[in-house]
Amino acid sequence: MATDINVGDTEHKKIRISPVTTFRTPATSEKSDNTNSQEDHNSEPQDVEFYDGGEGEGEDLEDGLKDLMGRLGRIGLRTPSPILEVYAPERFPASYKENDEKEMKAIQYCKNFLKQYNHLCYTRRPLFLKPRNEFGVKKLVCTTIVPTQLPFYELLDWPNIAEFLAGYLNYIKLKPPSELPQTLHAPQSVLERLYGHCFEYSTVLCSMLIGAGYDAFVVSGYATREVCRRDLSYTICPFVEQDQIKFTAAIAKNISRYTIRPPRWVQSEYELRMAKKSHAIKKEEEDSRRKVEERARELNEAPPPDELEGRRVHSWVMVLKGRRDVQETFFIEPSTGVAHPTSWDQYLRIESLWNHLNYYVNMNETLDVASLNYDIGDSRHWEYVFAGQDLHIHYTADEARHKKAALALMGDNCPDELFLDLPMSWCLPLKISRDDYDRKYPTGKRSRRYKYTILEDFCPYLNPDGMVRKLYVYSNLACTDISYTICYFADRSDRLESRFFHQQTGKIIEKFSEGRDDFLLEHHYYAFRIESENSRLMIFTEGKRTDELYRREEDANYIRSYYKNRSDRKTFKESRFGPEGRILESPKILLPNPRPIEAIIETFERNPNVPANSDIAMVTFNLATDEIEIEYHVDDNSIFGSTRHFTKPPNWWDETQVLNWSPELHSSFEANYLTKPKSELELYEMLIGLMKMESKTRDMTRMVEKEIRHILKVRNREEEKLELVRTYVQADRDQALREVRLKLKAQGKAARYMSKQDILRDYLEPFMHRVGLDEITNKKQAVRVKDDCLRDLKEALINQASMIKEQFMKETKIIENSQKMYHEQFTTLSSTEVQEYKSYLLQHMFIAHILEQRLVNLKEYAPVKYQELYDRMLKDKRLEPFLI
Repeated sequence: MATDINVGDTEHKKIRISPVTTFRTPATSEKSDNTNSQEDHNSEPQDVEFYDGGEGEGEDLEDGLKDLMGRLGRIGLRTPSPILEVYAPERFPASYKENDEKEMKAIQYCKNFLKQYNHLCYTRRPLFLKPRNEFGVKKLVCTTIVPTQLPFYELLDWPNIAEFLAGYLNYIKLKPPSELPQTLHAPQSVLERLYGHCFEYSTVLCSMLIGAGYDAFVVSGYATREVCRRDLSYTICPFVEQDQIKFTAAIAKNISRYTIRPPRWVQSEYELRMAKKSHAIKKEEEDSRRKVEERARELNEAPPPDELEGRRVHSWVMVLKGRRDVQETFFIEPSTGVAHPTSWDQYLRIESLWNHLNYYVNMNETLDVASLNYDIGDSRHWEYVFAGQDLHIHYTADEARHKKAALALMGDNCPDELFLDLPMSWCLPLKISRDDYDRKYPTGKRSRRYKYTILEDFCPYLNPDGMVRKLYVYSNLACTDISYTICYFADRSDRLESRFFHQQTGKIIEKFSEGRDDFLLEHHYYAFRIESENSRLMIFTEGKRTDELYRREEDANYIRSYYKNRSDRKTFKESRFGPEGRILESPKILLPNPRPIEAIIETFERNPNVPANSDIAMVTFNLATDEIEIEYHVDDNSIFGSTRHFTKPPNWWDETQVLNWSPELHSSFEANYLTKPKSELELYEMLIGLMKMESKTRDMTRMVEKEIRHILKVRNREEEKLELVRTYVQADRDQALREVRLKLKAQGKAARYMSKQDILRDYLEPFMHRVGLDEITNKKQAVRVKDDCLRDLKEALINQASMIKEQFMKETKIIENSQKMYHEQFTTLSSTEVQEYKSYLLQHMFIAHILEQRLVNLKEYAPVKYQELYDRMLKDKRLEPFLI
């Protein structure tokens, strides 16, 4: 007889050996624990055939053995090194290592259920119902869930819980990916070892969600390869902003009834129709081309085909609507912490789901996830295992009536356990220390690759600059050509929250939180330009600055400022610089190498209390030509506004000279011809006022330049000497800071104690100095000091009582007068005035009651305090020898 020996990947080699000797070797089986019944092993005995040689075939045998040994020598064997967790049994309760009687009954009940299930649904995959735990003991998946609410206020809502758990644990893939795992560790064990597969992830997440009040379930089903491997390279990063919002200044448009109609547009209807037709054809071609490009890009960026599509086992969490104001049922992918709707196409099918109360089997295995009915109380779609746990089972009126009648007929004969209910969870409650919670990630940081994006997360205080997240955005799918980066910060003393950097242009956008001394919220600038040519944008907190500035733009040729809600109604100011400008300001307010100012433009909003032809809308100070242009607001009944033009006198800059006025210095246009023209004196005074306004606004421009440079110096100093602001919990956890704080606290407490002791020890010193004594030497001096001290205390107590009584009488008089006035004017008072009177009266009655109580307490306390002082003086070492 010939046998085929298959070694590795070598060909089947037939070795002829005779005569035949057959040995029957039993298949090895797993050892079962003492509390679980042994599973049936369908292992058949194996026939092993040997050939021990024969006559005339010695040479063939020798050649065959040499050939066999040569082939076997070329085969390298390596013993696999499985990952086995070693747990100390003494650290765990007995529920981890054995099953009690109720658990054994539940397991036997589940075995019977599985037999019926396999008989009726023989074409379906096995259910994940009773895997082994870390000690090899079979446990129900429902009892592995242990609802726990962790003592961190951030972990009260599902987004924070899911995000925390996704980063706290390392994800391991199922091997093989198409089969259910053999073990399911307790949630606390998973948290301690810091890694787990998808079913362990879901069990921990479900335990935390149920503890937080959500109606959560662990789902066993099938998902795509990318979900099972936690491959995010085909997913758009949720932190990438798709649309960039640009700033646009809102301009109010005054629409008037009296507007000039535009001239009629004369055009051939045929040409118009042909143009529309041509435009439609071009648009259709453009749309078709765009669709082809998008389709080609999608095919290029799509993942390769999966040979195990539809067979990859995966587990996730489902949150039912109802509790915690959840409006719609949704899924949570535990490995990423991201929520998905029930129509998400990456989840393919569901086999079963469970929580800590029951286990449900999907009876519509052919339906996809989006088509399922998630009313798990409907027995047409979901089959429950434990009949006693019917929290989600809905009964019709007849079914409820029959069930109630059946229980009533049983009466006292009703058994104690009509249905088998689930045992309590055998797992320890979840527990995470504060240090582990603050670390967030097993190694303190985490990196994830998305489509066109790489995201890095860091735990707080890991980086010296306070960075907690860094986002790399690339322009290609291979993530080799970087486009821009965004860094996110936390707990910085300069309140910097994020920094955007564009790789090609060098643009930097810094965003700050509120609370800075300069009220800076955003700072836009370029990194590759020198300081004099740099253009920047600063955005400030609205309503915080005294000048009501909220936006400022700077370039080499201008500075623009935007205002809101100013008392002078100024909304905009622009200062233009150029070679034709002048430098007329005082050297004290100028920066080194100042830029000449060519023109200054200011705009103002409408003042309804001033006529439109006198309300300035925009004023332009042209320093290059010594001219001033004024534009007034447009009246409601007009279509344009009035204007004025001033030319400054030749010697306007000389303060020692008298300005000469002439009509050639002014020209104007009045929108309303009925307006009375201004006199020469009024125009002269207006010119003087505008020149003063120009001088002031020039000085303000120089102050703005200095302020910008000051902000830049402060930012440079903050970056050079960066400090992280630690919370009280973080500071208390730092041993060095904690020792310094405790030392300062002890020193302060000792100083307060010593100061109190000094006051108590020297209470006689003022009275001794009053009579000119450094020390008491006879009885007469001692008696005098004693009497003076007691008399002073008595006067102080009497004065205190008098002050309280005086204030009490004052409040009483106020109450009496207010009551008298109320009775006199009661018929004329409104309901609001009556309510105000009652509030006023109650306030003063409360004060009078407190004063009265203080006076009563003082009368009771004064004799006691007087006696205490007397007894203390009798025991005082300076008075005791002379008062005995």
